[in-house]
Amino acid sequence: IVDEAVLNVGNGRTFRIVTHNNSDENIYIQSARLNGKRYSKSYLSFKDIVKGGTLELQMGNTPSEKWGVKQKETDPDFRSKSPKLNKSSQTSLLKKEFGYFYIQ
Repeated sequence: IVDEAVLNVGNGRTFRIVTHNNSDENIYIQSARLNGKRYSKSYLSFKDIVKGGTLELQMGNTPSEKWGVKQKETDPDFRSKSPKLNKSSQTSLLKKEFGYFYIQ
């Protein structure tokens, strides 16, 4: 289990990933903050990483019902390639699949 990771992203900048409440059981992201601001997307862009900064993740033992479940908060590439689902099926899929980040 890693509570903090630091990536050297070039030009003297680093990108830190810090987890809170991390454990063997707490494998799901409950909320996130990027550079101190609430971050609701379930993906990160490469440009956000190379700018440097800090991503803080609050972890829990069940998938979040609130974080990263809205369609606009999910990976746009994943949405465009996934089969078309009705609203209830899509919400169910998102709740099951998005306890982690994608990096574009």
